[in-house]
Amino acid sequence: MEYIYQLEQEVRDYECDIQGIVNNANYLHYTEHTRHKFLTQTGISFAQLHEKGYRCCCGSYELAI
Repeated sequence: MEYIYQLEQEVRDYECDIQGIVNNANYLHYTEHTRHKFLTQTGISFAQLHEKGYRCCCGSYELAI
């Protein structure tokens, strides 16, 4: 699959369990951070979208790990 945007992020130790596996809840933080970075790098900001009346939110997430 070819993606239009990718962002490499560092996994911090406190995001993992004792076995070193990332807690599933942290993937939501990763996707939100990536979405913000993508919009910023394409010249769009959430503040500008909000001012124009857009309410950007995700209704659900499904993780396939």
